[in-house]
Amino acid sequence: MLLMSFNAKRIIFFKFGRYKRALNYLRDKKPDIIGFQELNDKSLKIYTKNLSNYNVVGEGSSKNVLFREYTSIFVDKKYNIISSKTFSLTSKIDKIGYKEKEDNLPRICVLCHIRDKNKKILVVNTHIDNTDSK
Repeated sequence: MLLMSFNAKRIIFFKFGRYKRALNYLRDKKPDIIGFQELNDKSLKIYTKNLSNYNVVGEGSSKNVLFREYTSIFVDKKYNIISSKTFSLTSKIDKIGYKEKEDNLPRICVLCHIRDKNKKILVVNTHIDNTDSK
């Protein structure tokens, strides 16, 4: 099983053809699971459209489009997704979009349970900024 993780760098996603190079690389390597960090609405849509052989799990970190990021997990459709959950990395774990006062942005974690033959696998994907609090 091949797992990959990519920080999409939401601010520079469209500069310098970054997303095109990432798509070419992913198509070449054909990972079973991809964990993305810092996707925004537009980049999530592009990756979902261009990586159509994957199921995608994970909610956005906020209802506010200016602060919303995705730490989506892309799972090759040959695997069965048993369950998935997005939760807040704060004291209010079930309140997506909440952030502690010292945090820059709302941060989330996405969990995904998949089945590979007779094994259950837990995939965890998150993005923690180095300027965030604890």
